[in-house]
Amino acid sequence: MAKTGIPREPKIYISLFIVFLILLFMMPRTGKFNYDYKKGSPWAYETLISQIDFPILKTFEECRRGALRPEGQARVQDSCF
Repeated sequence: MAKTGIPREPKIYISLFIVFLILLFMMPRTGKFNYDYKKGSPWAYETLISQIDFPILKTFEECRRGALRPEGQARVQDSCF
């Protein structure tokens, strides 16, 4: 019979199973998000500041529509062009 290249020794499978169990128990059980928020309500915690800066690219039409926003809505620092 031809060799298939699959190891038949139980030591290899037992050690892989043990490594799998160790990794499984090291994984966190729940996600860690320390803030509770609802859509439409104001932010109730300290100011969140990103560690990196990234641009939010807008077209001219999107900038124009942003300027016509109703008065009651919060305004984020817009930078158009």
